[in-house]
Amino acid sequence: MHSPNFKMQVNSFELFALLLCSCLFGIILAIYSMSNLVSDREIMLMSSLYITMVIFFFMQQHNKKALVEYLARHSSDIEKNQIMDLQESHRRRILSLKTEHVNEVRQLQSAVLTASAKFDRVNTEYNWMSDAYQDQMRTIQEQQDRIDYIENKLREFGQTTPTTQQPFSAPATQIAFAAPPRRQFFDFGTPGLRPLSQVVEASEAEGQ
Repeated sequence: MHSPNFKMQVNSFELFALLLCSCLFGIILAIYSMSNLVSDREIMLMSSLYITMVIFFFMQQHNKKALVEYLARHSSDIEKNQIMDLQESHRRRILSLKTEHVNEVRQLQSAVLTASAKFDRVNTEYNWMSDAYQDQMRTIQEQQDRIDYIENKLREFGQTTPTTQQPFSAPATQIAFAAPPRRQFFDFGTPGLRPLSQVVEASEAEGQ
């Protein structure tokens, strides 16, 4: 009943190996029966080896058949388990990608904030330097306007601005020192003013 299925499951290499081992064992068994070239111990060893090989071959085929039958019976369960495993793997992969995405977004936001802070600082420094430069240029322009105004006034009065630079100190002929202050002498004869000796005598008289 199971022979057709068994023959279908045996491939050509396994069938060739089984036939070759069977032929060799038959030849050795014939030599043992016709002559004394093969001892009893050797024929027992060869028989054990051949029987072990045949048992292993049939067990392998039986395991293959059992595995195929198990897969045929539980194919739906296996498919469900595979789908669940794939879904779990997909879910873990999605979570890892989301975590990496969040980390990358945070790093990019931090880099953008740092760049924005640097740009604001540079912009502030530029505005300050621009304002300072404009103030300086405005001051220079005001000074130039005043100079032009004074020169125009001097031209109106027939004067021109001196071209030679004035010395930092006046000439020796123009240096004049003020006279030292004179000592003042008080006149004690005037009313309200008395010498120190009279004050001392008056205080002694009052004490007596």
